[in-house]
Amino acid sequence: MSYQTLSWGRLAACAMLALGGAPGAVLAQDLTAVTLQLDAGYSGANAGFIVAKEKGFFEEAGLDVSITQGKGSGSTAQIVGAKQADFGFSDGFVVANSVSQGVDIRMVGAIYRRNPTAIITIEGSGIESPKDLEGRTLALPTGVAAYQQFPAYTRNCGIDAEKVRNVNVDQVSEEAALLAGQVDSIAAFAQSSLPALELNTDKKLVTLWFADCGISTVGAGIIVHNDTIAERADLIAPFVEAAVKGFVYARANPDETVDIVMKHQPATDPAIVRREQELSWISWGTEASMGLPLGRMDEGDWKITVDIVNENTTGEQIETAQVYTNDFAPTAEDYIPQKPE
Repeated sequence: MSYQTLSWGRLAACAMLALGGAPGAVLAQDLTAVTLQLDAGYSGANAGFIVAKEKGFFEEAGLDVSITQGKGSGSTAQIVGAKQADFGFSDGFVVANSVSQGVDIRMVGAIYRRNPTAIITIEGSGIESPKDLEGRTLALPTGVAAYQQFPAYTRNCGIDAEKVRNVNVDQVSEEAALLAGQVDSIAAFAQSSLPALELNTDKKLVTLWFADCGISTVGAGIIVHNDTIAERADLIAPFVEAAVKGFVYARANPDETVDIVMKHQPATDPAIVRREQELSWISWGTEASMGLPLGRMDEGDWKITVDIVNENTTGEQIETAQVYTNDFAPTAEDYIPQKPE
């Protein structure tokens, strides 16, 4: 897996010149305070936001961003929908499902444009295919994206959901529960869970991707309340581009990114943070979206997402225009990732 080196240096130089030569040229009183609710705790997977703050990219965009760690995409969608945060980082399926339930949010920039959700188990558990989940235990925290995607996954894979014994553990305890043998499997974003598991067991791990059962939905991206689009639209494009710069910089400088994450999460194993980064790059794009600048989204990918939600939702039927917009996403070719080899 490799991506092209993006021309961050040129972009950063232009930004610094426009600001008078250095990030410090932006006066604190000129910054607009906004809040960001993450999907989970600080990790290599969402490190681009912390990097954007630490490197001054948000400040260069005129923003003073306060970042709060999250407890799942579902929780983040509700928080942004209640206007308790200006921006959020949430899974695309969750966003669409939330909109169908009346939550007034929209995605304005996708980072993980490929669905990273998977069932993860340890070899020898008896789970080698999706159907094998029947009669087994599965850690499935209610606040995470996998919880909302699971009904569609069981339907597409021909699994009798009633035969899967769901265990509601806290999101941060999933990996430990699997390693301790308290559950047979977990459902999670692969880039978030696989690193800790790989580094804490010598046994082979089995990964069953939701995308392999047709749940090819848009992954995690930046969301806002629709009132923010109507009333504070001038803040959105600068925020999205600064965040994308953060992810691009993190990709080009993985060691520095590990140090930045460790500064905020000192108890974390740096090897786990590094591996989280490496796995997360796989989800930067689908075949349709990989040719687009990071942040921009493909209509076809969203149609797949919305169709799956409409087939499984207990709420209203929705259309793609209700759940995303590219109006605020970067257009510069420097942000286009190279297709996987």
